[in-house]
Amino acid sequence: VLMTAVVGLLFQASIMLLQYFTGASLSFGAISSSSFGAGASAGVTGIRPGGTIGTPNSAAAYLVFSILLSFSAYLSEKFVNRILALAACALGLVALIATSSRSAWASLVLAVLILLSQVIWTKTGIRAFLILLIGTLFTGILFGRQIIVRLEAVREDRSRPELAYMAHNIIDAFPMGVGENNYGQIMSDRYAHPNWVGHTLMVVHNKYLLVWAETGIQGLMAFVLLLLATAWQTRRWLFRTNLPPDLLIPAAGILGAFLGYAVHM
Repeated sequence: VLMTAVVGLLFQASIMLLQYFTGASLSFGAISSSSFGAGASAGVTGIRPGGTIGTPNSAAAYLVFSILLSFSAYLSEKFVNRILALAACALGLVALIATSSRSAWASLVLAVLILLSQVIWTKTGIRAFLILLIGTLFTGILFGRQIIVRLEAVREDRSRPELAYMAHNIIDAFPMGVGENNYGQIMSDRYAHPNWVGHTLMVVHNKYLLVWAETGIQGLMAFVLLLLATAWQTRRWLFRTNLPPDLLIPAAGILGAFLGYAVHM
């Protein structure tokens, strides 16, 4: 499973970087990839690659999860080819920066901190972690200007709260939900924020509000409980002292990736 994650990350990151530097949308038979211009994204210059996943934000979510799995496999020094895992992490990190997904960047930081806590606890792979951390910092410095401009745009970008405004209006109008996958059919100027009236409307960029609007409060509760149950089951592995460190490290990587994805949503 971990080797599959590494190979998938290597393939996907390569496609996305090719998109980023050439601006091309590539197709290989049934596999197609997409890239998006920066016009609709605050603080973004150049192309936002979506790879074969689709949108840049969805591609970024995939990258974060795969980077953490590959990273933890590299640290465990057992399950995968370490050179291949290192190359996948390096390409994946650059591709993640290219997506300009701020929420994915934040989720990666959270996930890496959780993984780091387990590395320190088990005293396994500390040297390898420091080497990769230095490489990550170097990559951040290399793309520092792009990252800073994107983060600074948060103060001017009002799209997220304005999209949430419409979601809250739909939730108030349909307490039991509008039905799964029906949000796009229901949204209209009637529920939109005044700044969006008369413009092309977008689905709310918040998975929790989207689930709430489509399935009601009962659907949101079930969704959150599903996430908590998964996190709880993964957490149990981290406190089983009879397990070898090479199993505990991937478990921490999975938990970190999962909680990072929950933040990204």
